[in-house]
Amino acid sequence: MSLQSKHLYEFGPFSIDPEERVLFRDGRPLALPPKSFDTLIALVERSGHIVEKDELMQKVWPDTFVEEVNLARHVSNLRKVLGEEGGERPYIETVARRGYRFNATVRAVSVNAPVNAMVVADEAEELVVETRTLARIVTQEIEEEKVVLPVAALPAGTESSGTKWLKWAAACAVIAVIGFGLWRWFNQSEAARPAAAFKTVPFTSFPGAERDPAFSPDGSRLAYTWNGEKQGNFDIYVQVIKAGPPLRLTSHPDRDIAPAWSPDGSYLAFARVSNNERAIYTIPALGGPERKLLTINAASETWITARLSWSPDGKFIAFAGAGSIQTSEGITLLTVDTLEHRRFLPTPAEYLDLAPAFSPDGQTLAFIRSHGSSNRDIYLVPSTGGEARRLTNENRWIDNLAWTADSREIVFLAGQGPSQTMRRVAVADGVPRELPLGDGNGYEATISLLGHRLAYTQLQLDWNITRWANPVSSGKPSLSVTLIASTKLDSHPQYSPDGNQIVFTSERSGHQEIWMSDSEGSNQTRLTHFNGPLLGTPRWSPDSRQIAFDCAATGVKDIYVVSVEGDTPRRLTTDAAEEVRPSWSRDGKWIYFGSNRTGDWQVWKTPVAGGSITQLTRHGGREAFESFDAQFVYYFIDNARTGLWRVPVTGGEETRVIERAAQGHWALSSAGIYFLTPASDRSSTHIQLFDFASGQIKTLLTMDRELIVKGPGFSISPDERWFLYANLDQSGSDLVLIENFR
Repeated sequence: MSLQSKHLYEFGPFSIDPEERVLFRDGRPLALPPKSFDTLIALVERSGHIVEKDELMQKVWPDTFVEEVNLARHVSNLRKVLGEEGGERPYIETVARRGYRFNATVRAVSVNAPVNAMVVADEAEELVVETRTLARIVTQEIEEEKVVLPVAALPAGTESSGTKWLKWAAACAVIAVIGFGLWRWFNQSEAARPAAAFKTVPFTSFPGAERDPAFSPDGSRLAYTWNGEKQGNFDIYVQVIKAGPPLRLTSHPDRDIAPAWSPDGSYLAFARVSNNERAIYTIPALGGPERKLLTINAASETWITARLSWSPDGKFIAFAGAGSIQTSEGITLLTVDTLEHRRFLPTPAEYLDLAPAFSPDGQTLAFIRSHGSSNRDIYLVPSTGGEARRLTNENRWIDNLAWTADSREIVFLAGQGPSQTMRRVAVADGVPRELPLGDGNGYEATISLLGHRLAYTQLQLDWNITRWANPVSSGKPSLSVTLIASTKLDSHPQYSPDGNQIVFTSERSGHQEIWMSDSEGSNQTRLTHFNGPLLGTPRWSPDSRQIAFDCAATGVKDIYVVSVEGDTPRRLTTDAAEEVRPSWSRDGKWIYFGSNRTGDWQVWKTPVAGGSITQLTRHGGREAFESFDAQFVYYFIDNARTGLWRVPVTGGEETRVIERAAQGHWALSSAGIYFLTPASDRSSTHIQLFDFASGQIKTLLTMDRELIVKGPGFSISPDERWFLYANLDQSGSDLVLIENFR
């Protein structure tokens, strides 16, 4: 048998075949995205040495400009795959502000792989059949036993019939051994063969925003919503993949979203949203008259981002919200033929159930259970009803569930901001792993039932910090100025108490970090260098010398404090629960924050110098500020329960102050509370003041457009002359198609 030499890298229980682009552990292949594999090879080839980030990115993405966050994501993925079995140190070590070093001892080895098999005959005494096969492609040599068949001595030039038979039998043995070796090689290595690499293809690139993609059952068409060339109203479109322009199905002045295909591909269900009504409709997939199925409770908060799922048998449409006969929200089933609807399963108090999705085999309904505004996980329940089972333990923002065609996995969006990723989780074990898609801006995945295509929405957003003059205090016209801007997300602005500085968050470095500028937006300085974890809500100390903020450096958010000199941040809370949105007491001795350590969100406070923490609210709370006279704490509970509340600083009666206001979009002053509210038709936005003296609300300023604020993103200067907010200046989205999805 002829042999061909293959070169491998080995370290610990792992081996790498660079040619086949496969990573093995103890002979078993491991799933690894292409760019993660390239990153691993670049590190392994320089094991023991620091590989600078720029050098590493050039090797992985040659002749292409990418942001550092992409490299960090693939390194994180490698660490999860490799685990912590590299001895005293992990395999991949981060060298601060430089790059990475691969710590394991790497062995370069060569093995022989089979090219063909041959019979080696000794004319005198014996026939030797020898073969060496390579199982699992490259990682394990298995040497077959030599088959030695004795042959009697014969006179030269003679050959007995027994000799002929023996040679014939030996040849058969050779063929059998070769066949067995090839059969075993094929079967043992098939799972290890790398699947075809993902192929990314732009599907739409229209002006405005295309979103909510949904594959037809046969995978040949994609339905989606688009707000048109003039970026006006969202309508439903259908487009054949790789052929022709889109077909517009709806043209109603209200917003049409969330298309969902009927199992036979003949109809689309969709949601229609207006200020007065929210409803479910169907329309023929080739165009035709609409049919209204159900009006939804207009007060339903979950209907803002509707998700519809048509059951594989075509009988039901699942949605999250409250039907016309219901008073509370939850997963509801609408019977398509009779238009009857019923609550599918109970929702625990203080929770919301969202985004239902039937599995393709019709056996299971997946959904998201939310506790608070961003503490979410995936749950599963039999489609015939029963008890819900928790699948994930993310305890963070989750959205957009998409089943794989075999009903074994769910692709979903996890996290927000620069830490946002698309992940896939097996329903059998609940262990999620990242999908290298979207570069942090991908969401709303949909998967073809044929299993070889995935589509998702790719966002293009530009958030900047804008300043408006308060016409009452400044005496100036209400004109806006973009004060702090970049091509990345700039948000969470807060004026310092002395009015000389502004703190904000920005992704301009490739990661979300805390930054500071003067009051005119100049002299911008970076204060933190976490390089990856989600952080935000920076808030000033009363002396304008320190800043408290929340950060998920340990996997869950905790409260940190950093000085304006940019020293190493000090971690203030260490509980395993989420601790978010800090603010300072007026004397600078306490920091208030929201925590879910008791199972639901409450306002707590902790001494800045360290010590025992104190629970302040008992009926919910998350974002709080102390009044200027230090008598009360004003706070929001969460996005699901509107209104602004107050409680005495020592605890006690909890009273609602403002009926309608939004978390993150308010600012406290000595005279009252400033807050943002959209007009009823969302064509404009009001800045309003709740006056402490009169107890009345008055409108100070109306902006002639809907203000989409990246919250918490609203602040007022100490002299009350200027407003700051983080606003979406430019937005758009396109649809991206992934071929060879497995």
